[in-house]
Amino acid sequence: MAVGIDLGSRTIKLAVIRDGEIVDEQLTESGFDPYTQARGMLEKYGAKKIVATGYGRHLAREHFAHEVITEIKAHALGARYFFPRCRTVVDIGGQDSKVIALDKKGRVSNFQMNDKCAAGTGRFLEIMAAS
Repeated sequence: MAVGIDLGSRTIKLAVIRDGEIVDEQLTESGFDPYTQARGMLEKYGAKKIVATGYGRHLAREHFAHEVITEIKAHALGARYFFPRCRTVVDIGGQDSKVIALDKKGRVSNFQMNDKCAAGTGRFLEIMAAS
């Protein structure tokens, strides 16, 4: 059993994978102590491999992750697995937005990110939707 965990700026997402299939998933808002939150989410699984991504991936590496990968690589791997013909991935995250171009083998051929600014990010969209 393996667990993928994304410690993002706004949320923590977790997927449990057994025999190539997602068997469980969790989502929670990131709080004051994302490390403790993530540990609590992971406790019940006893995973042999934990792969972390997101803004908190380096914190995860220090405490519980066996491997860390960038969000860009994580998106490419997920797109290739679930949608093998996918050539473009758009991520509207809490702090930034990304557009990722994939080649025919699902590898990253190019990507662009917005400048550090709240406009065009998930948090901006959350605030506008709430008004």
